[in-house]
Amino acid sequence: MERKEIEERVKGLVSNALGVSEAEMAPESRLVGDLGAGSIDIIDISFQIEQEFEIEITPTEFWNMSDDLGNGEYFVDGQITEAGLETLRRRFVGFDRLGIAAGDSLLKLVGAFSISMIVDYIETKVA
Repeated sequence: MERKEIEERVKGLVSNALGVSEAEMAPESRLVGDLGAGSIDIIDISFQIEQEFEIEITPTEFWNMSDDLGNGEYFVDGQITEAGLETLRRRFVGFDRLGIAAGDSLLKLVGAFSISMIVDYIETKVA
């Protein structure tokens, strides 16, 4: 499957979930910051992606994090620690552009991801 097709399908799913026109979306559009997704929307979009692309998404896998990000050193009570922040900076090119800080919630982290980052992930799953 080509990247353009994946991106079009992702935009369609996001459009249906959020009621936002596909024409208003760019690859760098962030789910929460730009498109107004809430926590239930994120869950819905994740489910829709699984169904549309016939893939299984785990929270750590979706964001290209290893399972160790689930340990208490990186997230405490659903909030990102300094150690978690440093790990994320090493793993994601351009992570600092997301505006995530220690103490932010996992939901804020997830919502900061863009259409393009989701497409990148799906490409690895359907290849």
